[in-house]
Amino acid sequence: MILFFSLLAVATLSACGLVSLPDMTTVEGTVVNKYTGKPVGGVPISIIHSGQFLLGGPYEDSITTVTSDKDGKYALSFKHSANKTYLAGTMYSKDYYDLLYLSNAYSGMGAKINLGTHNIVNFDVTDYKPVTINVKSSKSGKTDIAFSFVNTDGNYFGHGFFYDTIKSHQNFSFKQVINVLPNKKYSFEKLTANRVVQGYNVTFKDYDRKTFVREVLYNDTTTINFY
Repeated sequence: MILFFSLLAVATLSACGLVSLPDMTTVEGTVVNKYTGKPVGGVPISIIHSGQFLLGGPYEDSITTVTSDKDGKYALSFKHSANKTYLAGTMYSKDYYDLLYLSNAYSGMGAKINLGTHNIVNFDVTDYKPVTINVKSSKSGKTDIAFSFVNTDGNYFGHGFFYDTIKSHQNFSFKQVINVLPNKKYSFEKLTANRVVQGYNVTFKDYDRKTFVREVLYNDTTTINFY
């Protein structure tokens, strides 16, 4: 009878979720180039946990990091806490971009990890593709000029790559190479405007935009000319 009640107590505790999961979690997988199918070595894979600061706002802390081997494989384990959310993702690399991170850019980095068990998490990455920007242009008498690019598929990837605010600088001639993700459409833009300063307030008027929309394919050589 005593044994029966002991077993019943354990079953009840388990059903109520009071019996903790094992505190070790393992993760392994393979990193491949999405567009060639080949394994990619040297890519750092990190486990992070996310939470909420006491006064609001999210935070992310790195728990452990390993690097994929020459066959693209990685494996790691970590001690987890039951009240935290853990994610697996690639860390920043100047050579490769994690396409999982791009698709989840507004919902956290990487893949959610199931705690107390063995996880298989594979990553599709791509190397960056260079785009050559040729500029022979002017401000047409305006005060400011800016050049930028951004992809057009809804997941933000882009930045400004040239800006000038000195009115006496009117004519520009230069070549610049920027790195983008392949097989995506981009908007490349030249923007000029007049800066108006009134006390501490700065506003702009007389905007003029010149935009090129171009798809950058994996095996293409892409050049954008602002003439």
